[in-house]
Amino acid sequence: MTEDERRAAGIFDTLRNRPGRLVWDDGPMPISIQDRIPADTVREDFFVSQILTADSGEGEVLVLLGNEHVMPVAEKLRLVGHSIRIRHELFPG
Repeated sequence: MTEDERRAAGIFDTLRNRPGRLVWDDGPMPISIQDRIPADTVREDFFVSQILTADSGEGEVLVLLGNEHVMPVAEKLRLVGHSIRIRHELFPG
């Protein structure tokens, strides 16, 4: 979702000012934890609409999403009859 699309949806400032906190784990740097907010649902609905637009019904659609969006988007797609396969890839660094 581009910045202009976020502005048009009325969620640009909300996403920019998302509440969050730093959590110290075992590593030398803290991990930034961002809380879910209602604007996430707006983005996920946008993702689903884009996926459904891209799907010609003749194959597969590869979608890359942030971890917190995977399950909500998958559930919405399952509700409209899509088969979902989730692959979790972790990249070092």
